[in-house]
Amino acid sequence: MANDMDLRQIETFIAIVETGSFSAAAYALSITQPTVSTHIKQLEDELGVQLINRTTKRLSITVEGHEFYRYAVSIARMVRGIQETFSGEKHQMCRIGASSVPSLYVLPDVLGYFHKHYPEIKLDIIQGDSESIIDQLLEGSVHMGIVGTTTEDEELTFERLLSDQLVIVTPNTQSYRQLKQQQIAPNQLLRRPLIMRESGSGTGREANHFIELLGLSRNELNQIATVNDVEVLKRLVEKELGISIVSRLSVQREIDRGSLLAFELTQYQTTRHFYLAYRKGMMWSTAQKRLYEFLRQFFEKTDRGNS
Repeated sequence: MANDMDLRQIETFIAIVETGSFSAAAYALSITQPTVSTHIKQLEDELGVQLINRTTKRLSITVEGHEFYRYAVSIARMVRGIQETFSGEKHQMCRIGASSVPSLYVLPDVLGYFHKHYPEIKLDIIQGDSESIIDQLLEGSVHMGIVGTTTEDEELTFERLLSDQLVIVTPNTQSYRQLKQQQIAPNQLLRRPLIMRESGSGTGREANHFIELLGLSRNELNQIATVNDVEVLKRLVEKELGISIVSRLSVQREIDRGSLLAFELTQYQTTRHFYLAYRKGMMWSTAQKRLYEFLRQFFEKTDRGNS
């Protein structure tokens, strides 16, 4: 049975055509002349045609050989392109998904440092809520994701990266400043007009869990809006449309500049976590492994610095 055609045979034939002899092709490819002869014999057996006329005086390419040469050059060029794209470090790309809070308030700084260390690695950043990023991980359309919730899906691994606190944010008005001084209870504060994140977000899930922890029912809430963009949510709160439950990371800038007030919930279990998620058994490129290790090391140092 004839051997299947392989790239070594094709490259050998190209070298013979371009150098004009078996010996010169062997030298160019750093292989022996008998190996060159074997490759050509296998190639001709596979194709069922003679590619090269061999005589004791000279070598010539047959009509079929000239036609095959055109295909061979195209195949070799295509294979080199594939190898450069998927093996060359500077051509490798990492596609990372991130839910709203990490994509807006965590990743910009982290990936800025990463780019300084590895400027040749290209990044493709996909933003969505935690649920959609997890779906994309399962579909294989992102290499890894940073999300604010976990699932019990056996195909995924979740590694804790960093922690944050939920806070209730309100407009920075005199009435809310007075309520903060009076240390109003959260279950009373949350009866005011309330803006919530969508259910697919990690923040939305954690906020709903906190509301349940307080023993509040949906009927006791005055929820006036659901928003899938945390920046829009903050603007609505600043414009006094309502209050909200959010991750402190997402509102720290507004708290510092005084456009929002934060009501701390330290007496409750409102710590939330963000996770590095990826498919089990995923075969990563060198560039993707470097991003994974960089993220882990960066947040390990951050946690030690905050402890």
